[in-house]
Amino acid sequence: MAVTKAAFLPSPGDPYVLKFWFNFFLKVWQDEMDKLYVHLNSPIEQPVYDCMLKFLEHPKVEIIQKRIANDHGPSIKDMLLKSEEDLIMLIEDDAII
Repeated sequence: MAVTKAAFLPSPGDPYVLKFWFNFFLKVWQDEMDKLYVHLNSPIEQPVYDCMLKFLEHPKVEIIQKRIANDHGPSIKDMLLKSEEDLIMLIEDDAII
């Protein structure tokens, strides 16, 4: 049986940082993961939030939404409760691969 892998990204929702980071996921390492969980926890304006949701649309991406600022601990817990993968990688949007 194959081992499944997921990456967890807690994000406070800076659209520029997130878009920059996500481009590297798409171009470099998306094939290394079965799923990317993005925990968007941001009270940012709705049009900007909608734009982030749109550029994150991808078959491997699952978005968990909290419309309030949230610490990484609760965000990671939410992703752990949602995931079913065997191996988990924690990453931040300022960690570029």
